[in-house]
Amino acid sequence: MELLGLDVMGLDLWQVVVILLAGFWAGTINTVVGSGTLVTFPVLVAMGFPPVTAQISNAMGLVAAGVSGVFGFRRELSASRSVLPALTTASLAGGVVGAFLLMVLPEEVFGVAAPILIAVAICFVLFQPTLSRWVRRRKAGEAEEARGAGGAAGKDPLAAPEAPTGPVSPVLWALIFAAGIYGGYFVAAQGVLLLGIMGVFLSGALVYSNAIKTWLSLAVNLIAAVSYLFFAFDRIDWRAVLLIAVSSMIGASLGAQIGRRIKPVWLRVVIVVVGVAGLVNMVWPLVTGG
Repeated sequence: MELLGLDVMGLDLWQVVVILLAGFWAGTINTVVGSGTLVTFPVLVAMGFPPVTAQISNAMGLVAAGVSGVFGFRRELSASRSVLPALTTASLAGGVVGAFLLMVLPEEVFGVAAPILIAVAICFVLFQPTLSRWVRRRKAGEAEEARGAGGAAGKDPLAAPEAPTGPVSPVLWALIFAAGIYGGYFVAAQGVLLLGIMGVFLSGALVYSNAIKTWLSLAVNLIAAVSYLFFAFDRIDWRAVLLIAVSSMIGASLGAQIGRRIKPVWLRVVIVVVGVAGLVNMVWPLVTGG
């Protein structure tokens, strides 16, 4: 580390600071609203990392933040044991396919696909409030019907919200598998996608869907990380992994506290602004031929 020359791990000091801030913010955002990858991935690309290397290193670094999030939902996950095995299997299978596609397809393909996927992810983030309200209304309607049926059967209408029950339908399994492919290939906003799917096709209160979403996102990141270690080791930039892992874990641990003080809309604004900046940064060379 040569502080006098402003060189840290082969990067300029200002680049290290920017990556650390991006990782911290991503960890915080993932805890509060999700889609932290839309901050870290464009930042890594802007710092000069090749897109595939940025994607792989970013996914590995954010595993640390996912572990913190899952720990916070441990009670809800324990209550969701009846559906977790099937949904986890679907996510892992999809994650393997997505990671395989990322590793075997030419880097030029990802260079073209990444801007499209960023645009899709930004749309997920922009419409997340509308999607969440729709899911909440649907869940409230289901709860009202359950209370009515429960009253006739003698159940306590004031009982705690019910955890999801199995079996997992083939449609839900297939959609979670498809979301796993998306997550294994391009991490950004997979949590929003998962929550939307489970809000429609999974029974139980919304808090359980959110917990399962956090677990499945971590599962996809983990399986992708293992695949990268075995089959794409030369594409991993351990500097980016280390910087994002440390800063995102700190951000995730503080995310709940920060989330109480900052309105989610402002976090969402940051996601969209950074995501659009990254989109322009990746599309400009394609348009100009540079």
